[in-house]
Amino acid sequence: MPESFRWLVSHKKLDDAKKVIETMAKFNGVPVPDLSDLEKIALKGMERETKRTYTLLDIFKSRFLRKNTLLHAFMWMTCAYVYYAISFNVQKLSGNIYLNMSLLSIVEMPANAVTICLNNKFGRRKTGILFFVVCALGALGVALIEVTSIDPDLKGQLLNGFALTSKLGIAAAWISLSVLSTEVYPTVVRNIGYGFQNTAARVGAMVAPQMVYLVSHTCIMPFNLLFGVLEENYIN
Repeated sequence: MPESFRWLVSHKKLDDAKKVIETMAKFNGVPVPDLSDLEKIALKGMERETKRTYTLLDIFKSRFLRKNTLLHAFMWMTCAYVYYAISFNVQKLSGNIYLNMSLLSIVEMPANAVTICLNNKFGRRKTGILFFVVCALGALGVALIEVTSIDPDLKGQLLNGFALTSKLGIAAAWISLSVLSTEVYPTVVRNIGYGFQNTAARVGAMVAPQMVYLVSHTCIMPFNLLFGVLEENYIN
């Protein structure tokens, strides 16, 4: 089924739009109307659009865009930092490293489905805050268990459970944030804004492996940092 004439013209597909009009005229047994004036108007619109180009600076020009760009960049960086820090620190969890790595990947599966449902029901912002808090509580749980003197087997199980909770929370929060970040920008700079946020995330991903080295000083340090960063994110 062909697209509508209006849609084709708005998307600069003038030749296809003419074919639609010709088909309609032939079907109705009427002469093909003169489309020269409409074509001139469409071409003028295309010329005006080609004269305006958008750059990275456009997402910082207005106060609204500047605020959202910087805030979302910090949140993307936090998500990547926490996500990869947990993954790179998997060898510190209790039990088989391959099983733990598989579990860290499996917990992301329900995160996708749950986030989609909650996004539609409560909105992207509330859903993101909810899962940021879940991740922060998981990181806090790891930090508290580390300094608690309990049975080693139980301690290992609790550490794994809280770490998996953090991974679930950050994976779901990142999904919700990805949707929200695309919606705060006007259409003309949406790709630029989304690309900038992904760049900020790569910065967080580069910092994350350094957490592994912090463990040589104290095991609790990395998760204290996670909790602090997430709390700051929540307050923002």
